[in-house]
Amino acid sequence: MKFFKGLTIFSLFMVLLGCGEKESENVLKVWAWDPNFNIKAINLAQENFNKKNPDNQIQLEIVEMSRVDLEQKLITVLSTEDKSTYPDILLLGDRNAPMILATYKSAFTELQDVIKYEDFAQYKVNGMTIDDKVYGVPFDSGVTGIYYRKDILNMAGYNENDLENITWNRFIEIGKDVKEKTKIDMITFVPNEMTMYETILQSQGSNYFKPDGSVNLVGNEAAKDSLSIIKSMLDNKIVKQATDWTTFVGAVNGGTAASSVSGSWFTATVMGAPEQKGLWRMAPTPRVDNGLGINASNEGGASWYVMNTNRKDLSKKFLAETLGSDIDLYQILLKEAGVVGTYLPAGKGEVYAAGVDFFGGQKIYQDFIKWMSLVPEVEYGRYYGEVTSNIMMLLPDYYIGKISEDELLERAQEKTEQMIKK
Repeated sequence: MKFFKGLTIFSLFMVLLGCGEKESENVLKVWAWDPNFNIKAINLAQENFNKKNPDNQIQLEIVEMSRVDLEQKLITVLSTEDKSTYPDILLLGDRNAPMILATYKSAFTELQDVIKYEDFAQYKVNGMTIDDKVYGVPFDSGVTGIYYRKDILNMAGYNENDLENITWNRFIEIGKDVKEKTKIDMITFVPNEMTMYETILQSQGSNYFKPDGSVNLVGNEAAKDSLSIIKSMLDNKIVKQATDWTTFVGAVNGGTAASSVSGSWFTATVMGAPEQKGLWRMAPTPRVDNGLGINASNEGGASWYVMNTNRKDLSKKFLAETLGSDIDLYQILLKEAGVVGTYLPAGKGEVYAAGVDFFGGQKIYQDFIKWMSLVPEVEYGRYYGEVTSNIMMLLPDYYIGKISEDELLERAQEKTEQMIKK
């Protein structure tokens, strides 16, 4: 009797052990930042997946950290080549992903067999492609536009049509007129950061590197024009100069600047002043009048990646069935988390098609999808961080006329090339 009793207990133990193993197989470790945006989105994707797969549900074990901390920790675990320390899925910023992928390609899993990349904005796909193999699921869009106060422009005699598909030169002309008539600066940004510069640069299909990986600053007319446009805005005194994120948002929500050229993720921040409902509108990003520029660009954004772990097949299935293909999920993400995805078919959904009262009923999300499809592909390169640091150090001297555009770009390229050779 004791034998059978012992056997029963042993059998029960083995069953429980087996259940534990099965459960752990369906637990996916995720690294990400921003609980109200990225992490909320991946949790909504999990709910969506589990509803469609009741017999094969997954559980996400999410580790939240800042983007900088995530990338630093990732480099640390990748250098050990210990797969047990890898997350199964992680989020990477689009500008730093090429460097990480190129250096540690074998640690990531190819996804072209489960994702239809022609359904995504191609400028996002480019940054996650190495040797015709694609390693990520494009996620949120940083597609840019002009967020502007319709009432302030009306005071100066302008309407919505006056900002449609204009050049930066025309934007500056309007800005000077608005400043003279209303005493309000036309635009706000942080001059000593790279955000505005990179927005103008990418709208011309250019960035810091050439396809072969060499630095692309000296002789780059798009880079020179981007600098001169920013300096022209500053010299014409149409910029409410911000020093950081807080003062930037304060100028937008406080009405001391008439506009901001920002990524689509900025929508929630603009709507942070509910008393301004109906006063805001969107227009396409201004273009550079040099034959290279178009009225579309990008600022920021991130994508999801699958690591080469024992659970990579389940991770691929999860992302493919959710963020890689589900139009209905993207309606939920937009409605509940404010995510403007780069999955182009999502624009056919009812939430994307709806007018937004805060913007006077304008269908801004359909506009974002339209502009997103136009954003030029560019090379961010393996040494993106080094280039941006070297340019930023020289901006103050450039703004006061101490150095020219050519001198700034020559010095920044020389410094970057020295760092690369080390």
